[in-house]
Amino acid sequence: MEEIKIKTNAKTFLKVILVSSIFIITCLWLIKVSPGEIVVNIVSWMAILTGGIMGVIGIYMFIAKSISKKPGLIINNKGITSTVGWINPGLIKWENVTDISLIKISKQKILLIEVDNNTELLSKLSGFKKKLCSLTIDIILLQ
Repeated sequence: MEEIKIKTNAKTFLKVILVSSIFIITCLWLIKVSPGEIVVNIVSWMAILTGGIMGVIGIYMFIAKSISKKPGLIINNKGITSTVGWINPGLIKWENVTDISLIKISKQKILLIEVDNNTELLSKLSGFKKKLCSLTIDIILLQ
């Protein structure tokens, strides 16, 4: 099998930056138009903090993926290797793949790879990443 390399599209992270910017601007506007509302102000500041974190992550990922020479996805005889996201399991061997499907959520195409050894793949990750992935697996299994 010929090795296939798929480059990461850094423009995706521009959307994250745009959405977080709109989120922050909207919250600042809410604070301005309701100066005496304590609950609105507290929720708005929490939302601004969240939007700011998302924006910083988006900027970091955009810069990192723009200058990176590594492909986002490598498909070869060994299996599939992803370097796209913050959480990536590394090489997923073909013998562990049980199903592959492509889904679309909000105009975003997502490649789903089902494996028979998800606990082994999770064991490669550190604390927070492992918890986040196990929660994602639980959500997918509930559907």
